[in-house]
Amino acid sequence: MSLAKELVSLMRDSWDRRIGHDYLGWMNDRVESDEQMWETGSRDLRALLAYFEREGILDELLQGHVLDVGCGVGRILGPASLLFEKASGTDISPSAIARAADLLSSRENVSLEQGDGQSLSSYGDASIDFVYSFGVLCNMPVDCCAGYLREINRVLKPGSHASLQVFLGKCQPTLRQDTVAFRSFLEENFEAGMQLCGFSLLAADDLLVDADAPDDGWLRPRICVVRKTADAACRTDELAEQLYPGGEEDADESWPGSQTEYLLSVKRALEFHDQGKKREAHDALAFALEQYKDPEPRLKQLLAELKEELTL
Repeated sequence: MSLAKELVSLMRDSWDRRIGHDYLGWMNDRVESDEQMWETGSRDLRALLAYFEREGILDELLQGHVLDVGCGVGRILGPASLLFEKASGTDISPSAIARAADLLSSRENVSLEQGDGQSLSSYGDASIDFVYSFGVLCNMPVDCCAGYLREINRVLKPGSHASLQVFLGKCQPTLRQDTVAFRSFLEENFEAGMQLCGFSLLAADDLLVDADAPDDGWLRPRICVVRKTADAACRTDELAEQLYPGGEEDADESWPGSQTEYLLSVKRALEFHDQGKKREAHDALAFALEQYKDPEPRLKQLLAELKEELTL
């Protein structure tokens, strides 16, 4: 199996596992209900559209066909479908698409497609008026991110826009097989990459996060708005090299698994534990320790204690 196919298979399996386990927990803010999920989706949609409202062109934008790349269970696509004439979403996870279809079943202007992890092949050339992506492009291997950026260019109509949530800061080392790690690009590399891909970078607005989130220069969340000025003239590997010079390394046998997935799952488990939700805490902690080979001993002990309490 080629490396590209291995990465696609790994991304699909990993996100299917996460969504199947706790779709609310993996929809950004670790919400606890669908209602809260829609609220955060509306909030992040406002951030994605802020540039267009600022420029006085939002009403025109809303009359078109929008595509959500990496729509998950429809957290943002749901609110978007209430504003746009036509709303489409694509995601690599079959579980996510199935859940989105259920949650958005009453929205007649919504269409959903399971993606192949490499392209937007369900959508024709120059067929989309506006594309957005949130919490997706910088959480996939850089090679895959570059491929999707080229595909976003392909499906957009000439002169149309995309609004992309990315991280701009320092290029931190990440492993190609980590399907949820946060990738960060140097701002100059990202802008040059956008030009190489046929885009003009119009804005790179700061995305406000929790006040206690550390700002160490590595990860600076931005909403980047680009306009298609030409067809992408670069190969995917050329774009990936521009975004992340030298490329990501491959994991070896000593890799314990995704530390990002582990830490996020442990945080979810400890929040449940503090709330007295022992079953939920047990399940989240079991999920964290199942995939990670080097967990803290205290967490193994906590899992054993929760299991014992639940069987009493």
